[in-house]
Amino acid sequence: MDKEQIELVLSTGKTMFFTWLNNLLIKKQMKIDPDNSNILILEPYPSTWFCIGREETTKVPFIGIQENMIPWFFETNWNRAIVDDENGYLYLTCAETKEESDLTLAIRTRIKRLKVFTHGKTKEEEKYLEFRVIKVRPLGEVEISEKVYKRCSLEFFTTKDDIVKPTEEDYLKNAELYEKKSLSTEDSNFTSVKFYDDE
Repeated sequence: MDKEQIELVLSTGKTMFFTWLNNLLIKKQMKIDPDNSNILILEPYPSTWFCIGREETTKVPFIGIQENMIPWFFETNWNRAIVDDENGYLYLTCAETKEESDLTLAIRTRIKRLKVFTHGKTKEEEKYLEFRVIKVRPLGEVEISEKVYKRCSLEFFTTKDDIVKPTEEDYLKNAELYEKKSLSTEDSNFTSVKFYDDE
């Protein structure tokens, strides 16, 4: 394919991806993070469309994507995966460049299941996450593709701002909310305490 054909395919993939996101929002199967509008949080049901684990032979961590989500899901520029094994999320970020994060998809995952990413290895040893395709059979058996469709870096959660920076509107909204809370004592409860000088 020439450059124009490739750009057309990628453009079609982006359109399908954002159509999918829009449908999830309409059906209330996804919500926007109240503190950071660049983070989209999947509800439990659509989160079950993905699976995570380690490839049996290589032991490399992977995320499984269902067949009906190809090829457009892989045409999205996923550049980082962030594991939050305290709150139960796997974050996937996408951007035009590897150094940036424009949008993040937060997939709800059982905390116990997320431990698969650190089982037998330290967090520092894990470098990347593989994207594979899964087939779910009628009896619930899951088959995983041998082919790796994409790889991205694998990191571990620190703060949301490190995942994807909030918009300017988010900053202003949160600053205003913080200012109101910090200046108001109407709803605060106070407890009498004693202070002692250091001996």
